[in-house]
Amino acid sequence: MRLACTEQLSRAARRRLHRAYADAVLRLRPDAVDTVAFHMTVSDDSRAPVFLRAAADRAAALYANDSACDYYRELVAHLDALDPAGAADARLAWGQVLRRAARYPEAEEVLHRALRDLTSAADHIGALRAAVSLAEVLGRAGRPLEGLAVLRAAPASKQSPAVDRAGLQLAIAALSFYAGHFDETASALRRAEQETARLPDAGRDPLLSRLFTIRAASLLVSGQVRESREAAEEALRTAERTEDAALLSSALSVVGELAREEGRSEAARDCARRAVSVARRTGDTTVLAFDQSNLAGAELLVGDHQRATALANAAVRLARSLGTSWALPYALVGLAEVELRCGRLAEADEALRECGDAVSLARDPQVLDGMRRLSEALAAARAAQPPTASQQR
Repeated sequence: MRLACTEQLSRAARRRLHRAYADAVLRLRPDAVDTVAFHMTVSDDSRAPVFLRAAADRAAALYANDSACDYYRELVAHLDALDPAGAADARLAWGQVLRRAARYPEAEEVLHRALRDLTSAADHIGALRAAVSLAEVLGRAGRPLEGLAVLRAAPASKQSPAVDRAGLQLAIAALSFYAGHFDETASALRRAEQETARLPDAGRDPLLSRLFTIRAASLLVSGQVRESREAAEEALRTAERTEDAALLSSALSVVGELAREEGRSEAARDCARRAVSVARRTGDTTVLAFDQSNLAGAELLVGDHQRATALANAAVRLARSLGTSWALPYALVGLAEVELRCGRLAEADEALRECGDAVSLARDPQVLDGMRRLSEALAAARAAQPPTASQQR
């Protein structure tokens, strides 16, 4: 009946009806920004962009990534003709959510446009933030060297806020780590620490959590286990203070990997299970695939081969569904290890071959080291097998 009545109204009357409905909601339920944004958009109300931005930001804060992206897309469409500066800022926020949702090709396109527009507008702070976000997308898409090139051209200066200068150095540290440039990782982390020290306590914890997580991972790869544990524990403490799911997931991953390295199998499994649970909240499927692969390794360590196999295969399926990303090589190395430890040598060999193709772009040193180690173990396992009847003949 409502639809039939609506169809009898003129377009102008419909707009008036939606505007009146939006005003009523604003008066009675001002926090219902989603409803207000919808009715103002349909009615072509000039206030629509304000409420679209509020709805988008709230969805993003709740990790409702798809809803946030829809709102940002609608917002950009409204602002492109009316407010180019506002459109560029909205594109930056949109690209950041696309990155978190592992929609890397879309994120790259949106952030390239945001960077171009913000640079043209001489908005140096916005351009720096767009450059950092774009570089992080390229790193997550398995192209850390391209990301570092973007960061080298980023418009950073002493006039930029300390929080943005620290964010730039953390991005350099993370991408350098993915590229295997560990000396540059350490240097960038030191610079980030200096910038972070200038910030008030309230704004420091998110940056410190990222800093200690990257430092812990870098120290672990270089064999400095005790120093890595100290950094990882600080990363986890700081992430828990922020209550940020993405930061908490990253810190838990490193703490779990340390427990595996030290042979604390139950602790490793507990950490990995918690990391998977938190990763689901973020909506970042690459992080979820990575954490599922880590959990498979932890289950393998405690002897649950069936669960380890199921988790490793699920991680690979999820990573494959995303196209080119940093997570697929890690998931394939994890699957190869599970297959090898379960005695399925042919399947382990197949996973390693696919991993070789997947890692060819990024040449991630951690993945390459894992492949080398597993290839040697696979060769030893084959050599230890008794000869077949045809070989004996």
